[in-house]
Amino acid sequence: MKLLHQGDHQLKLTYRTTLDFPIHIQNAVEILFLTSGETTVIYGAQRLPMETGDLLVVFPNQLHGFENSRNVTGYMLIVPVHPYLAAYHRTLEDNVPLNPILRPDQWQGTLIDQLMELSCKEWSSVNPGIRQGYVLLIVGKLLSLLPLTATQKVSGTALQEVLDFLNNHYTEALSRESVAQAVGYHESYLSHLFSESLHITMKDYITALRVRQAAHLLKNSEIAISDIATSVGFGSIRSFNRAFIQIMECTPTQYRKQ
Repeated sequence: MKLLHQGDHQLKLTYRTTLDFPIHIQNAVEILFLTSGETTVIYGAQRLPMETGDLLVVFPNQLHGFENSRNVTGYMLIVPVHPYLAAYHRTLEDNVPLNPILRPDQWQGTLIDQLMELSCKEWSSVNPGIRQGYVLLIVGKLLSLLPLTATQKVSGTALQEVLDFLNNHYTEALSRESVAQAVGYHESYLSHLFSESLHITMKDYITALRVRQAAHLLKNSEIAISDIATSVGFGSIRSFNRAFIQIMECTPTQYRKQ
């Protein structure tokens, strides 16, 4: 299950009832319309509250994630820059929103209001060409509503390489030494990347990936909890339970029952 730096070039509109995403990067515009509930958006080093009716717009290659989500429902639109947004490529590459969240009074009642509603309702029934038309109009309107500032890129290719490696290998036995050797960067540099860009340790980040995958398996399979713990990379059921409770605020058994 991919959680980080996605580049599969697929245009996706999904109806969300959870926001179980750790911090990640993707080469796409991500738009989230929250129809109910509330969450905290991790946006670089910021924690921004998001409530019912808010619209989140994340530009490509910007670190972001979600935490403390409660009773959320909403639509998430993922639009890869290539091939869908070639006309906006330079603007998206050189700029980011000053604030990625638009409140209802900032966006509802405009063209984008009708476009979002139409896209959410008709997405599955329209052909790909019309979908792309919706997307261009939506992103174009958003660019006119969002105050922009010049991009300050965070750790660039090095961070993406490390995140991609962890995404593919987090179920294995990993240490800072083994990761540094695999990606070709010094251990101290890896520590700097995580502390400066993600504001967590690499160990905590790997643990979060494992817990998120475990939550997915608990929700979507009947695999025994002990087997899930082993499959996602935990060395013992005790360490798995401790990490799961810390991140998900409930036990694995409670999560599965919910």
